[in-house]
Amino acid sequence: MKTNNRYTIRDRLSIWILLFGVIFKGIKYHFKRKKLGNNFEYVYVMSNGSVRELNIEERAYLNTDFHGADSGRPYIKDNYKYKNGWGDISGFCYRYDIPKRINILPYDNKYKEIENNEIISKLTKFGYKPTIKDGKVINIEKISGA
Repeated sequence: MKTNNRYTIRDRLSIWILLFGVIFKGIKYHFKRKKLGNNFEYVYVMSNGSVRELNIEERAYLNTDFHGADSGRPYIKDNYKYKNGWGDISGFCYRYDIPKRINILPYDNKYKEIENNEIISKLTKFGYKPTIKDGKVINIEKISGA
């Protein structure tokens, strides 16, 4: 009596290739994560392409538990070159997704002012007028006729 084998050699080969790919990706992920040491797992990519460490407030924000549908949750880029909704590459990124050729700079207080100026110029470009108090944007109004 002959039994019908449901899987062809091609099917079995596809399953092995898929399994090998998943195992390989897991091993690669493990070794990338291991390189972090005592460093925080996220960094910030600035608009000019440089990368910096996070300050204490940003680390606390990223460590906060958010519901999946919460629009206030942080956006983490998929990779270093990925562009945000504004069309530039700034944003939070996993440290292990930063290319090795790029140095990660320590945090400096001057970065906050630079980032605020970039945000203000982008809002103005798209027809919005931000209201700033104590160095923070507290209100955004649409400019009529823009």
